[in-house]
Amino acid sequence: MVNIMWLPTKERKLLAIYAEKAESYGKAFMVSNEEIIKFLNLKDERELFNLESKLWFKGFLNFPPSDKPRKEKYENGKPAGTEEYGEPQISLTDKGYNIGLKYGTILGKFELWSRENIWFWVVLGVVMSAIGIVTTIAVAFIKD
Repeated sequence: MVNIMWLPTKERKLLAIYAEKAESYGKAFMVSNEEIIKFLNLKDERELFNLESKLWFKGFLNFPPSDKPRKEKYENGKPAGTEEYGEPQISLTDKGYNIGLKYGTILGKFELWSRENIWFWVVLGVVMSAIGIVTTIAVAFIKD
């Protein structure tokens, strides 16, 4: 079982997309920036670069040795342009792949949703308590 850590929503979705595209951890795969930008509803490639940088610094993403110029761009804090390098090749670390798979499952999504929306459980608890109190009072009146 993967110990799931909290990541911002867009980072989780990006990891889930990458884990779906990757066949296994450590294996490089191609991604289309335009497709991901559209799916995640990002403004531009700079925002995608920022998300990927955060995942890279957290140890979820790797860049294959053949993609050294792109890695250097990430280290320097500048996005690599697609016209200069072509579509990016990325690979996931074992931690990134496992967490991405977890984020991609229905139970994983439900777990994350329930953690983010704790207010739902509070409201549900209050409503269930109110129903229990009303039921107890009604039963007490019926018995008398």
